[in-house]
Amino acid sequence: MPKLFISYAREDQQWVEAFSRALVAAGFEVWRDNAIATGEPFGRVIERAIADANAVVVVWSKDSIESDWVRAEATEGLRREILIPVQRDVAAPPLRFRTLQTLDLSDWRFDPDYPTFGRLVHELHLRMDGADGAGTTAAGGGAAPGAASLAGAGGMPRRRWVMAAAAVLALLAVALFWFLDERRGREQTALELSAAAQAERAALLTEHRASRRYWYYYLADLGGKTRVERVVLLALEAARLQRTPERLAQLREALLLLSVPRQRWRLGDSVARVALSAERKRLAWTNRHGLWIRDLGVEHSAQLSPESEAAGLVLLEPTGHLLVLGSNGGASLWSPEGDNRLWQVAQGGGRTLAFAVSGDAARLALLQPGLARIIALTNGEIEQRIAIGEGYDRRGAGIALSQDGRYVALAGNNRLQIHDLETRRALHRVEFAAAVTALAFDPSDNGLLLALKDGKLIRLSLPFAERSEVAAGLAASSLRFSPGGARLALAAGARVRVVAAQDPQQLLLEYRHDDRVTGLSFSDDGARIVSAGQEGEVRVFDLSEGRELARVSHPDMVLASAFGAEAKSLITIGRVGRIELWPIDYDSPEIEACRRLTRALTPDEWRRFLPGRAFRPSCPDRAAGG
Repeated sequence: MPKLFISYAREDQQWVEAFSRALVAAGFEVWRDNAIATGEPFGRVIERAIADANAVVVVWSKDSIESDWVRAEATEGLRREILIPVQRDVAAPPLRFRTLQTLDLSDWRFDPDYPTFGRLVHELHLRMDGADGAGTTAAGGGAAPGAASLAGAGGMPRRRWVMAAAAVLALLAVALFWFLDERRGREQTALELSAAAQAERAALLTEHRASRRYWYYYLADLGGKTRVERVVLLALEAARLQRTPERLAQLREALLLLSVPRQRWRLGDSVARVALSAERKRLAWTNRHGLWIRDLGVEHSAQLSPESEAAGLVLLEPTGHLLVLGSNGGASLWSPEGDNRLWQVAQGGGRTLAFAVSGDAARLALLQPGLARIIALTNGEIEQRIAIGEGYDRRGAGIALSQDGRYVALAGNNRLQIHDLETRRALHRVEFAAAVTALAFDPSDNGLLLALKDGKLIRLSLPFAERSEVAAGLAASSLRFSPGGARLALAAGARVRVVAAQDPQQLLLEYRHDDRVTGLSFSDDGARIVSAGQEGEVRVFDLSEGRELARVSHPDMVLASAFGAEAKSLITIGRVGRIELWPIDYDSPEIEACRRLTRALTPDEWRRFLPGRAFRPSCPDRAAGG
């Protein structure tokens, strides 16, 4: 059976033992240095074990990167082209190994269904299956059928045949040597360029953090764009010298730092509120001149009203109607064309604290001081007025409607009320030990999920309010379920965490913004997530791969961000009144790099990073140095 060699630091032994058990359970024969018998020469045993191995898995950590033994074992695996690196913490691998694609297991809790561990098992099976079939050759007993005599029937002397054959073989040998030498030279240069790109990227990210400036202004004001373009150019040249999956992946990673929109529209003024339709074709917004609506890609905007003050805007699906929430309890519904107000609920009852729309777009719930109003969206009729008492008028009060519009949940400080709107009765009144910071209904089963200030998540199954709780480890200010309810996103301060909705302790992804998270949204299939931060940065991740797909920046807060058709593009709308369409998926990272770049490597940069190679522009239409 092909063997798997694990290289690790002694300080990581406990983690590696669990890691080894998981690999054995997946069907692999694992060797590590605890198999060395007492008295055996340590170094020679390890050399034999690596020589017999069909794959070397190196576990990079803050301790293993300092180990000469681990580096030596990884180098041997790299030389034999059987190295598979993984990370158990956030420590960067040694410089020589940063160009290799490394599987991140830093958040893994030894769950065999964890996506990144599954990728590792898949890659190992591919490597091992190849090892099982390698080295088998057909053995023949005699001369090949149809072999011709060197002395042909025409009588050419045998010596001339031999000399001619020798000359041809010599030429082939020279050509092969030149080809292999050139290829080795290209591979070595590509390796050095990749290492340089990684080092440049790490340095500029460190400088950005030290500057304490938002990413947009770091690029614009502190020379960050020039450095980012250098990272992309180095990764581009490495990919052109050695077009391997690892080089292309590094180029895609570099392009995350250099986002350029495909299209851009201006709304003409700063925006206060905004709504984007589900099919991403229509936009409504308010500014100091009033309420407006337009179709994306069309220059003309229609003014619906000179009134500009609104607590919220919602473009309802599938009807396309525009719902406008007033700041003091009012509401109105407009036709899809925006030329007719269908109904209006007058202002009154105090300021609008929060609102919610049911998943079937049938009901609207408005939360005001001491009062919740339930409004039918078909005709604007106020169906119910629910007196909720004191404690629900503070900042942070929340309201949620179930997917079918039957249940409404009201939260204020540490209190919760749940009402059945069909029977018109209060189902539950609950007080918690800590304040409720966020609430949302699960679209899959109408269960209610609550986040508490003490870091707990509480799930209540309706109508009986059967209760379960789990320690989330953060006080989420926002909860968002994916369509269908399989995944759950939590935002707390600048952190975003994505978990399995039915098991919130099963972590799928975690990352940070530079400032408070202001928006979360899933793609229609729940496979991708987009988040926006107070700093104007928007980030997109693929949850099945745990890979970042896009990172874009605005000069001010982003009011809305959503996926385009089939989640292959991203639409963002900033407070400054700018709408932008960004690419997420693209076929060729080389072509995409040249679309985004505004310059080529300067002659000085070329001599520094590509000495001995003739200077040429990385992209023919980009001048050297800009």
